[in-house]
Amino acid sequence: MKNAASDLTHHKGFIRTEASDFQLVQAFLAFKRGWDSYRPTDAERLLSLQVAYVTLNEHPAGSKDQLDYAPGSEEYHVVHKQYHPIYRAILYDRNYYDIFMLDLNGNLIYSVYKELDYATNFAANGTIDEHGVVQYGEWKDSGLGEAFEAAVRNPDEINVIDWKPYGPSNGALASFLSTGIKQYGKLIGVFCTQMPPDSKPINSSLVLEHTIQTIRDRIDVFKYGKPSEGIYPPATQAVADSLFDVSKLWAKVEPIAKGPQNLQSLAAIMSQSASVRASIHALEDVLVDGAWKADPSLQGSKIVLASRQLALLQSMCRDSVLMTKNGSDVTTEGIAASMSNFEANHKILLEGGSVRRLAAKTDVAATEDPHALDLMHAVEDQWSALKAHLEKVTPQATEALLRFVEEGTASAAESMEAVITFFGTTTRTTTMLSLEILAPIPLTGDWPAGQTMR
Repeated sequence: MKNAASDLTHHKGFIRTEASDFQLVQAFLAFKRGWDSYRPTDAERLLSLQVAYVTLNEHPAGSKDQLDYAPGSEEYHVVHKQYHPIYRAILYDRNYYDIFMLDLNGNLIYSVYKELDYATNFAANGTIDEHGVVQYGEWKDSGLGEAFEAAVRNPDEINVIDWKPYGPSNGALASFLSTGIKQYGKLIGVFCTQMPPDSKPINSSLVLEHTIQTIRDRIDVFKYGKPSEGIYPPATQAVADSLFDVSKLWAKVEPIAKGPQNLQSLAAIMSQSASVRASIHALEDVLVDGAWKADPSLQGSKIVLASRQLALLQSMCRDSVLMTKNGSDVTTEGIAASMSNFEANHKILLEGGSVRRLAAKTDVAATEDPHALDLMHAVEDQWSALKAHLEKVTPQATEALLRFVEEGTASAAESMEAVITFFGTTTRTTTMLSLEILAPIPLTGDWPAGQTMR
């Protein structure tokens, strides 16, 4: 949180510096002239400029900024050739995610990266077209739309729009800074910057509080049931006893987790970690036994293995952070072993196999359903990105690397949860005898039967 606050302070200073530079006024006025003369209407400008700088841009998505100017004799391309290298260099130097210039009508007349927001309109009330009809921009209600409106209302301030999903950036969280562009004291446009992703604050206290509550809620649901979610009270005494053991151990950990956040509390929690994990595994084994006895076709072992994959992801993230703390016994070899374990389990989930060589109930069937395979491949993609960061973790790991590990774990865990949900949902298909029906159907003339009967 402290680093995020520091980054915000620095970037507010950056945008203030850029906004006070007369070069910005010159660039904005030049882009505005080029925009107005490019095509007769905003709709035509949007289409033509997106074609020129996005669709026909030979550089891949995420690298559209490499095009200095599009072909053509229009004034806009001449202006783009002059100023784009300058603002691209500023973006790289300041580590902005993107830079934007908007006219007072809300039109995004220039951006460095040319995402889907380029040349669209961000005015909250829309704009009136040549036919007198109000037209609304696709992203007017987004963070950049809020930044535009804030700068129009408070052009002398550095307006901060907090982190929220932003569609043009593939739904990633985005934060914007904005201020007015003035010439001789008169507002002529809006200047915005998009904060870099590594400036996003991670409120660990809030995450911990949410996690504690989630665990408590889950234990209560398993104890007392929640029919609306298809969860019922323990079916057998063995399940109830195992669940009681988990609840009893968590009752020891919960007050520590809610207490002061320091190394002593961390050590106390870690001392209980193995016992809690063992009690959860024992509960899982009892549930698998019960499922097997009730219906051998249920894939209890497969569901449990997928759940343990999720726990493995979270433990590798935890161990990566612990490794940087003095006195921790976490080693790179330990993380490497967890990584190998995760990949071996993933292979079993895909190809099938036995978790233990005991009985058929521990066998894991191969994944063949097309949708399930897609979900598993999504996990592979997220795991590949996370693995590249985990392999770099050492006791001297930087905060930036740990942030990548945390964000990569969150993405991989989300994909893994989708797999668990799929495996945990049982679909039964009943094959019935075919039945032939003989019914009179007219061969000529009108037939008033509906489309289904036809």
